[in-house]
Parts: sequence; structure tokens; C-alpha cells
Amino acid sequence: MRLRFVQLCDHTALDHAANPCLIGMFDQLNLPALPGGITRLHLVVSIAMEPEDAHAQPIIRGVLLDPDGQIEFGVEAELFTGDTLDRPVAYLRFPEVDIPLTQFGTHRWEVQLEDGTVLGHDLLSVRQSDQLAFGTASM
Repeated sequence: MRLRFVQLCDHTALDHAANPCLIGMFDQLNLPALPGGITRLHLVVSIAMEPEDAHAQPIIRGVLLDPDGQIEFGVEAELFTGDTLDRPVAYLRFPEVDIPLTQFGTHRWEVQLEDGTVLGHDLLSVRQSDQLAFGTASM
């Protein structure tokens, strides 16, 4: 099992080949004050499945860590499969959730197996701003 990508977005849908269509991708969130939160967030993960993973039914979680490395939130994923040219792919779509945020700074989404093994991560920058907005942070 190999992580292909992790992406935060506003909405997901499946196309005719069961591949995810991602709408409103972002890695930055502006909030006027805390505590605050994100509503209806989608976290989509793509995993390349190796032949030995063909019958695996892993429990995979998305865990949001605050800037201090403490767990703020965790959720299990819905697993669905599609195909690429080279190998089967598992896509994980987490249910629409409301996520509480208590700190500004860089948060880390970790994609974990049931035993705590981290497959990969994505970063979410939470900044203070009077203009409530989502966006892509400059790197």
C-alpha cells in the first residue's frame, strides 16, 4: 500500500469510473477568531494497492493534529476502489464532518492505519483574518 495523494476540499463526487472529482481544493483557512471550525470538509486520500493488498480491508483514519502535535479530531474513512493504468487504487473519502479548531497555525492531517502507522499527511494552515475565506497558501 502506497499513498498517492491527500487533499482537502469542499466537495467530492465520483465519476463514471469511480474516480473522485475534487471541488474546491484548499490548504489554507482564514478565521476571524477561535474557537472556530470547518463544516462539511472532505478529505480525500488515494492509495496505490500492491498485489499483496488485493484482499486487505484496512481500517484507515484521518487524524487532525494541532500545531503542538495534539490530536484535535479523528474520523474513519469510507473505502472505494478504481483503477489506474498501472495498478488498482483505493480512494478514501471521509464523511462530511464539522471539525473544531482551537489554535491558529499549521495543522497536520495524518492518514493512519489501525495500528497507528502513518501512510502520509497534508497540511492545513489556519490563520487569523477578518475575511472569512478558504484558499491555497503560498509555499
